[in-house]
Amino acid sequence: MGRVCRMSAVILILCCLLAAAGCSRQSEPADRNTYDVYYIKSDGVTLDSYTYEPVSEDFDGILGELLEELSSGTPPEGSAAIPSDVTVNGYEKNVDTINVDFSGAYLGLTNIREILLRTSLVRTLVQMAGVVSISVTIDGQPLTETDGTVVGAMSADTFIVSQGSGINSYQSNTFTLYFPDDTGELIVPETRLVYYSSNLITEQVVCEQIISGTVDDRAKHKYAVSPDTKINSVTITDRICLVDLSSKFNESYDAQVSPEAALQCFVQSICALGQCDGVRFMVEGSSDVRFRGEISLDTVFTPDSAIVTTVRAQEDSAFQGGGRTADEEGEQVTEATAEG
Repeated sequence: MGRVCRMSAVILILCCLLAAAGCSRQSEPADRNTYDVYYIKSDGVTLDSYTYEPVSEDFDGILGELLEELSSGTPPEGSAAIPSDVTVNGYEKNVDTINVDFSGAYLGLTNIREILLRTSLVRTLVQMAGVVSISVTIDGQPLTETDGTVVGAMSADTFIVSQGSGINSYQSNTFTLYFPDDTGELIVPETRLVYYSSNLITEQVVCEQIISGTVDDRAKHKYAVSPDTKINSVTITDRICLVDLSSKFNESYDAQVSPEAALQCFVQSICALGQCDGVRFMVEGSSDVRFRGEISLDTVFTPDSAIVTTVRAQEDSAFQGGGRTADEEGEQVTEATAEG
């Protein structure tokens, strides 16, 4: 009888422990294992997303579920990003990149459908821990552009297609962008291949890229301004680009980046497009602002070549001496380079 009582007590204790463990798991943040799965809305030209919580807990299981959602999920409206006639042959994880291999039917997609698929695929999968970029192959062969250029690994910043904004066509461009160097006083060029909606002017695309930060993993200062900065509008008049930004733009996100360098990141990048000779800035519709309390924005800013350096890692002897050109710098910038 005593043994039965002791066994009952042990079982009761174990049950309590299991119950406590279950309560502990339930108390964790509900969104810890949730992902935004992107899909194509019913108009066929607009992206949106819905929240999905995988059942699996391991990497391969979660990846498999996300690919399944992208292929045959049930979005609130519209259709899954991967059409029914295109199948996923498999995938391969390499360090921080996932390669997804599709069936040959992928090649039959229209340009718009294909870019929306790629955008949805990349933006969904880069949310996974440790994943920085996505590459695509077709029956084991590299995906290429219409001109034969190989499309390499793509990050979230490779695509500029706003949710809620339709896309009737898309284009790609290789931009020379500028970001703070290791001192925070100078700026250094970086080339990046970007796919974006034809609804956007290139100057706005460039501003979005500057705000999103450098992808150079050697960079000591990733951001010129707060990544929470929003673009209110970008317009061009008489070869002057007027950029109206949210109040976050005027906050000192990285105190070691000088106000001059932060502004010149935008000015140099925009003027490098060749459509503008200068840039005017506004904060929430007003130019009567002193940027970070130091520089009046009530003026036209022009490129200052004296603030540009071609060296990213100044303390790294491997990059000392000769410096780098903008094209050479771009050769190491993940997939978002001219080489794709």
